[in-house]
Amino acid sequence: MKKTLKLAGILCLVASAFNIVSLVVDILAVEFSVYIVVMDSVATFLSILTGIIYLVSLKKTEDEIIKRNGLYFTLLILNIFNSLVVWFISFWVSMSVNSASLEKKAIYLNRVNENSNGQENNVNMSSENIAVTQNVARLTERLNELEELKRTKQITEEEYSSLRKKLLDSL
Repeated sequence: MKKTLKLAGILCLVASAFNIVSLVVDILAVEFSVYIVVMDSVATFLSILTGIIYLVSLKKTEDEIIKRNGLYFTLLILNIFNSLVVWFISFWVSMSVNSASLEKKAIYLNRVNENSNGQENNVNMSSENIAVTQNVARLTERLNELEELKRTKQITEEEYSSLRKKLLDSL
C-alpha cells in the first residue's frame, strides 16, 4: 500500500509539472483564454494537492491510512470531476469577465453620446439592452469561430453555410 502511495504521489507531482508547463504556455499564448488558464490552474493545483497528500500519507501507519479512506475517496471524486468542476468555475469567470466588459462598453457608449454642449444623451442600458448586447457578442463570436473552421478547412463550405444559417435563424 505504501509503495502505491509513493508511486501515485510522485506521478501526481510529475503530472503537475506538465500542468505547470501547459499553464505557462496558455498564459503566454497569442490567443489568451481565461477558460483554459483557469482550467489548467485548477488541474495543476489538484495534481499538486493530491501528490502531496499521497506522499505525506507515507508517514502514517497502515491503520491511520485505512482510517483516512474517506480522504482518498474524496480525492478520487475530485479528480474524476475535475474537468466538470473546472468547467463550472471557468464558466463563472467567463461570465464575470463578460459582464465587466459590457459594463465598460456601456460607460464608453455613454461618454461617446455626449454632445458638444456637454449635455448627455441618455443611453438606456437596461437589462434587455445588455442581454441583446451579450447575444450579439456571442453570435459574433460563433460566426467568427465558423469562419475560422471554414478557413482551416475543418468544415466544408456547405457545412459552413448550413451552420451559419442556423445561427442567424436562432435570432
